[in-house]
Amino acid sequence: MQEQFDRVVSIALVVCAVGVTSTVVHREFAPAPRRALPSLDRPAFVATWKDALHIGIEIGNPRAAVKVVEFADLECP
Repeated sequence: MQEQFDRVVSIALVVCAVGVTSTVVHREFAPAPRRALPSLDRPAFVATWKDALHIGIEIGNPRAAVKVVEFADLECP
């Protein structure tokens, strides 16, 4: 009985090790899908924040009840 249990545990551990290894290899070497970022030639004045929503990157459900909008200025003063 103990030998059969050891064999089952060993097989389970090998399957888990192969699964983890294949996941790591896939994440490291498979090309990630890339999103095309909007290209802006030069900064432009936007009157309201709602006008700037069409140039951003949207993550999640577009019909969600609540949306979080983040604005960032990465220029040095």
